[in-house]
Amino acid sequence: MRRALLTYLIPAFLFFTAADPPNALAEFSAGVIQDIIHSKDSNGIVLRYDYRPWSMNGYGGGLGLSAFGWDAGGNKDYDLTAAFSLDYTLRVDLLDLSFGGAYISDVNSINGTHLNFLLGAGVNIWKFRVHYTHFSNAHNKNNQGWNFIGLSFVF
Repeated sequence: MRRALLTYLIPAFLFFTAADPPNALAEFSAGVIQDIIHSKDSNGIVLRYDYRPWSMNGYGGGLGLSAFGWDAGGNKDYDLTAAFSLDYTLRVDLLDLSFGGAYISDVNSINGTHLNFLLGAGVNIWKFRVHYTHFSNAHNKNNQGWNFIGLSFVF
């Protein structure tokens, strides 16, 4: 999986870094994620599209659409998992704050249901985003959830 990731991300990185519109209404990012609390062996990728029609000079808001894919390493209870999310993102200079909903393909002891809420925060530095994403819901173990920290390249 990592070899395939590098095979596609490196050419995409080189292609999309040619242009950098400073106040673009839309942006695409791709990156890697790692769970930091409940399943520390989980790592994967995230692809994200942001549409910010209400942004001006780095401030404003818009909609974000993300696709996540991760694998829990040696933990067989949480094999390959995918999630799709839709959120509202508020950007204040270098900081992004997101809230929305997510559909997670596998139900297990960490997420409990397919439908989850999403909370996120990110710091944008040049063309990179360091981000934290939390998926959770209100099942009987509602303090659990997926807690990903990631690094993405913004095209």
